[in-house]
Amino acid sequence: MVEELAIAINSRVRDVIRKHALEDEENFSKLFSRSVAERLQNGEPAAASVEDAFRQTGQTFSMLNRSRVALFKQEVVDRIQPLARQSGSLLDVLREFKHHAERELVHGFKGKNRTEEYCRSNLQSWLARIGPTRREVVSGGGLIDVLPSTGEPIEAKLWKGREYYQEGVEELREYMRTEGGHIGYYVVFDTLFDNPSLSDEAELGVPEGRIIQIGVRMTPGPPSQRRRARRRAD
Repeated sequence: MVEELAIAINSRVRDVIRKHALEDEENFSKLFSRSVAERLQNGEPAAASVEDAFRQTGQTFSMLNRSRVALFKQEVVDRIQPLARQSGSLLDVLREFKHHAERELVHGFKGKNRTEEYCRSNLQSWLARIGPTRREVVSGGGLIDVLPSTGEPIEAKLWKGREYYQEGVEELREYMRTEGGHIGYYVVFDTLFDNPSLSDEAELGVPEGRIIQIGVRMTPGPPSQRRRARRRAD
C-alpha cells in the first residue's frame, strides 16, 4: 500500500531532519513522504520523486532551512533508494515469473495441480525475492490474492473466458480503491492454446489508475500441437 511505503519513507525523512538539526513543520514530513511514496509507486525514480514532492510540499521547509535544502534532498534520496528499487522492481519480477512459469511450472500444471491455488502459491513464492508477501488479505468486501511488500495488490486467475476475466478486473479496481493505490497487477494463467483474447502484457486504464496485466501461457506442447489446436478452434 502507498500508506505503508509512506510510513517507511517518513521514518527516514525524520532521521535526516534530526541528524542535521533542521526545523520541521509538524505536517511537512508526512505530506512530503506521502507524495514521494505515490510517485515511487507510479514508477518515478527516487531523485525525481523527491524533487517533485518537495516542490509540491516543501515551501515552508525551504524558508526555514534555506542553506541546507539541497543537502536534505540528496540525503533523503540516498536513504530511500532501497525502497525505490523494491517498489520499481515488481513488474520486472512478474515478467521473470512469467518466463519461469512457462518453462518450468507448466509441467506440473496438471491433474490436482491444475488449479488457481497452484498458480497463486507459486507466484507468492517467487515474489518472496523482493520481500515478504501476504495471501488473501482482507480489503473492503474481498480478499486480495497476493499483497507484496511493495503494496500493490495482485489478482491472479485462470483464464475461464472473458466474463471471468472481467470479474478479476473489477475485483482489482475495488482493491485499488480500498488500499488507496494507483496501480494493480493482474496475472492471468492461460489454459488455452494460442488464446487470441489474452495479451502477454497489457496496460488497462481504469478510473483508479492503471492495471498491468501479465498473461502466463500454461499450455505445454510442441509448436505443431499448438498449431493443430488453433486450427481446430478456428
